[in-house]
Amino acid sequence: MRLRHTLAVGTGALLVAAVMPTTTADATDGPGSRLEIVPATANTSGTTVGSRSDLEAVRLDPDPALPGGTTEVHAFVVNLGPERTASPFQVTLRVPNGLTILRPQYPNDCVPSQDRVITCTFPPGLNYLETATAIIPVRVDATVPAGTTYKGCVTVAGNDDTNRHNNRTPITFTISDPDEG
Repeated sequence: MRLRHTLAVGTGALLVAAVMPTTTADATDGPGSRLEIVPATANTSGTTVGSRSDLEAVRLDPDPALPGGTTEVHAFVVNLGPERTASPFQVTLRVPNGLTILRPQYPNDCVPSQDRVITCTFPPGLNYLETATAIIPVRVDATVPAGTTYKGCVTVAGNDDTNRHNNRTPITFTISDPDEG
């Protein structure tokens, strides 16, 4: 299953207009769908030419979690275009000491490089104003004091990305107090 999002951009607001689960066997795949993979084209020298796309990591802080509890990171990336991606891209989540990344819910083939860093690879074909989201649970160590906040980050990297200035965003993990509420 692939999660497909389409964005509507207004005056200073970023809105998710549709979230549609699709699969690679979906009969509705066709022209303009994210799952219709368009390979990079070859130039006269035989090397491939990527697209002109602008991948941006969008800040979405996870819900607060109790000490010893879990929360879910939605590592959210949008293609600001003007073209669809012609190469795969990677979304990486980094969390600080006191937090541990658990097995991702989506995509399930992400690769951890430590217990606090994980990278998920998405295929080419992300259209202009479409998004990709890695959904990754994170456990808060039981020894983490309630009422504290921790900083993590989400980054995106791809060969087609023409603007590297918006590829990293901080995220804040809030550790809630079990006695409040």
